[in-house]
Amino acid sequence: MASNVSPTGSPIVADTAGLSRLARNLRAASPEAWKACRLAMRAAAAPVMSEAQARAGWSTRIPGSMRIRPRAGTVKIVAGGPAAPDAAPYEHHGLPGKFRHPLFGNRDYWYDQTARPFLGPAAEAAKGEVSEKLLAAVTEAVMRAIEGGQA
Repeated sequence: MASNVSPTGSPIVADTAGLSRLARNLRAASPEAWKACRLAMRAAAAPVMSEAQARAGWSTRIPGSMRIRPRAGTVKIVAGGPAAPDAAPYEHHGLPGKFRHPLFGNRDYWYDQTARPFLGPAAEAAKGEVSEKLLAAVTEAVMRAIEGGQA
């Protein structure tokens, strides 16, 4: 099993507390630099979302429900919600396999459904490229804030 995957197969996410502190400080020091950083973070995540949408192309609802959400030092790609409530079960924590659900809500009859992960595999495929882009975005924003502070 790869070192960036937990024993359950779920991706291991880096502790972003340091990035969150940096983002807070950057936002306070230079709002313009923070805004540019957020835009660059969103742009870095866009290829992952496009790949995930392509992988979920079998669904008419899931691709349209995906959103990129930049937060303090992180970027999340989310899918589902009221527009596509079946996104999470089909994603199945990024793992292939099966999940069970009641047949049309009737809990007397349960049905095995094949999982069709889309977000996890898309993130895994682009993790190196996205990491580099995110690092470049944060570095650029910090440099802009430093230059702005000295002017």
